[in-house]
Amino acid sequence: MQGICWMCGSRADTREHVFKKSALESFFGAGPYRGDNGVVHVKNGKAKHVQGPDSERAKYTKILCAKCNNVRSQPFDRAFDRFVKYFRQNDKNIVCERFIDFEQVYRERWPEEQTNLFKYFVKSLGCRIADAGLSVPRDLVLLFDFPVFCTALKITFAVNEDMALLPECDLGLLKGDLFGKHVGVRPPDCPTYIWHENNGWLAVLRSKRCP
Repeated sequence: MQGICWMCGSRADTREHVFKKSALESFFGAGPYRGDNGVVHVKNGKAKHVQGPDSERAKYTKILCAKCNNVRSQPFDRAFDRFVKYFRQNDKNIVCERFIDFEQVYRERWPEEQTNLFKYFVKSLGCRIADAGLSVPRDLVLLFDFPVFCTALKITFAVNEDMALLPECDLGLLKGDLFGKHVGVRPPDCPTYIWHENNGWLAVLRSKRCP
């Protein structure tokens, strides 16, 4: 819900990146994006120029408070940054082997950091749901403060075969449409969401169903 931080319920006063700043910089550089280095954001069939990784066009509306966005969720963001760095450095091996060893990504801290990466994807999905004016499922809201938790969210990594054939200069970032429906006796209590994003050819699918 816009105006309220969906993670804690306080007043939302910050804008989260739709496309993570580190991912934008990894694919397109630190900016500014002009001329031959121009970057456009396409939404609803309309293309608009993005000036840099901190462009307002690359952010959601205010759906998080500063504490949740800048402090509470920082371990999750850092885990994603490290994952993107590893992916970019090892993309050829990953696309051939179709395998990601998270111990290689995070070394001795991989159990904790793999969980933080999962929480990053929860945060990303939650922001997409909240920006659409919908309520984020309660099991997702509650898991952030726990090292072990139970949730109905499933995350799947996949290779987009068509994009994997493209030269690196033609790869980009993609956020797919959010699909949702309500099931059960009391529909608002049991939402189902499906959403995906692409970092280059790496597709990340999030499927949230009733527990």
